[in-house]
Amino acid sequence: MQISDSQLDAKLRAVPLPDGFIERLCALPLVDDDGLDQAVREVEMPRGLLKRLRRIPLADDDGLDAALRNVPVPKRLTAAWRRRNVKRDRLVRLSRLVVAASVIVAVSLSFLAAWLTSLPNPHDMQANPAPAPKTPEAEPLEASLLAEAESEEPAEPPQAGAPELGPPMFEDRRPARPADVAALSMPSEVDPLATPAEQVYSTGDRGDELLPPAAGLTSRGVAWPKDPAWNEWFLAFYRTHPFVSPKSSSQAQSCVVPLWVDTSSYELARRYLEGELRQKGKKEGDLPPHDQVRLEDFLAAMNYDFPQPDKQALAVTMAAGPSPFRPGFCLLQVGVRARQVREDKRAPVHLVLAVDTSGSMAAGRRLEFVRRAVIELAEQQHFNPGDRISLVCFSSGTHVLVQEVAPADMGYLIDAARSLASDGPTNAGAGISRALSLAQEAVGPGRPAARVVLVTDGLLDSEPSFIEHIQRRIATAAGHDIPLDVIDLGFGKEPEPALAAFAKLGGGKVYHAANADQIRWSLQEALTGRSRLVARDAQLKVVFSPKTVLEYRLLGHEHLPQDLGGPANPRADFRNGQSATALFEVRMLSGTPGEVATAELTWYAPDDRPGSDRPAGDQGQQQARSRIEVKDFAASFEKAKLSLQAAAVVAQAAEVLRWSPFVQQGRGDSPPLVKLWEVMQRVDSRLFQRAAFGDFVRMVELALKAKPGWVGPRRG
Repeated sequence: MQISDSQLDAKLRAVPLPDGFIERLCALPLVDDDGLDQAVREVEMPRGLLKRLRRIPLADDDGLDAALRNVPVPKRLTAAWRRRNVKRDRLVRLSRLVVAASVIVAVSLSFLAAWLTSLPNPHDMQANPAPAPKTPEAEPLEASLLAEAESEEPAEPPQAGAPELGPPMFEDRRPARPADVAALSMPSEVDPLATPAEQVYSTGDRGDELLPPAAGLTSRGVAWPKDPAWNEWFLAFYRTHPFVSPKSSSQAQSCVVPLWVDTSSYELARRYLEGELRQKGKKEGDLPPHDQVRLEDFLAAMNYDFPQPDKQALAVTMAAGPSPFRPGFCLLQVGVRARQVREDKRAPVHLVLAVDTSGSMAAGRRLEFVRRAVIELAEQQHFNPGDRISLVCFSSGTHVLVQEVAPADMGYLIDAARSLASDGPTNAGAGISRALSLAQEAVGPGRPAARVVLVTDGLLDSEPSFIEHIQRRIATAAGHDIPLDVIDLGFGKEPEPALAAFAKLGGGKVYHAANADQIRWSLQEALTGRSRLVARDAQLKVVFSPKTVLEYRLLGHEHLPQDLGGPANPRADFRNGQSATALFEVRMLSGTPGEVATAELTWYAPDDRPGSDRPAGDQGQQQARSRIEVKDFAASFEKAKLSLQAAAVVAQAAEVLRWSPFVQQGRGDSPPLVKLWEVMQRVDSRLFQRAAFGDFVRMVELALKAKPGWVGPRRG
């Protein structure tokens, strides 16, 4: 006898709870989550249950998950649970486990009875044996991928003292034979290709339940087209881009990626790990909140040293190779770099830097960014022979570190920058006045024109009379042709009103900087009096070939439901030497040589008129293209380009910290942070000589120190 799903659900909902069940649960001495987890792990399964379940045709992992996902908790249990206090709320997981076990037994018996009645005659099976299921041919993309799978070493035991790992985030389904590596498939619960589009879009009520509440107005991420190839339900639930098949539609073959240069999330994570920001109850550094980790910010924080453009303002380059974290998958990097602007002939300038060295400048390593920017400015030698540089620092007092240093003596400026140290309160009035006086003393016939640059993190809570005094001093200097620029290092998105007023009175500009590169660009613009802008409205589109690519996913740039401000603008401006990158994870079709992807970059040239930031117009659009084929893929991770190696480990760190569903942990594997550290030991040693990568290594060390055995959310 067969019954419908709804009838079966009605029968299961009618199963009453045993008398006194809730009371017995509440009487258990489980005072915390760890005790409850331990008790749940000690519950024994009925003998022979797994064997009986395996005989059921629909009892594979996917079918069983789908059957159990729609089983509601009995109303009597939820009503009783809501009436309990906080201590009793901790027992809900144990009660759900017991109810789920009862449901499994009931479903098993029903399917077992139906299956026994449908079994064919054994004699007929012997006379006409069923053909073996056909498996898709899986030829290796590169011999290196197979060699990597063949040389797989047994997993090392967990670290001593590390917490028990528990079940893996996802079951390890890697094929046993090396020839199957290229046919590796994601588990169905995270693979959009395993879920037909009509099923995804026909469950609107289910998707609405998964949308988190709005958390603020932001403008980030990629706006996905209204196409079934894009699994919006997956993005809403996992907050991560799923895989997309280029074969599913023409729209799915291309992806427009914002050229992101913001590093706010990366700096926030670093501040958490270094203990500047602490979660409640913590006395030392800890992992950042996972919902505040943005992968694109982590990628933007690195220096990839992409090739310089030959003739055009921008150049696009591509690199690819096997993923060091997931066998059978590859990483594809697309990099964009702006050219270094040639210095035109100009009048010499005396640049006076007034640097805030108060205690607040230590937060977020802002003073360290200033040191690095001044050193790089001195090393790059963007100077005329008549240029001069002076450096004034101020906190509670004011100090002139170097005065009118010539280009041939920039070693003195470098030493002075390295000596900058933060301490004490901010006496901005004395610092600005000293810098303006120093500039005015050097003005005269045959002397270079003077310009003052104030570098500070803000003047909050300053008295109005104090602000008015500084404004009068700035206005007086501006009357003597000594302009004032301001580099705002505050964490806010908009410059502080007092600083904006200073720049307006001084006839200068306000620059907002969050890292060393942005500070250096601001200093270069102040020195030369020219915008460092080399390209406007640059847009990157990556087109994947359906003949060679089975599926791909974009790492980062998620436009999440709480981003009510709308998706990010895919177009970006590029300044002197600036770079940006995009990273994809790709699964290839086996044995199909040829083109994998093409990167198309378009932009507009900025207006050449001094002081104008308007674009040149549509007729000035320029283009650059780059394509990559299967033969261009690196044979191994160690042989990949340095830019790809750096992007791979940085992206994985963000994936781990943000609890990405694609961070897999098989049984017996090292925790994700430990695995990341192991892969970092395989990168090219030249990367460790780069300052940005060295900072990243320190971040991972702090994360390991904070949570050595951390595995993220349990998804077993």
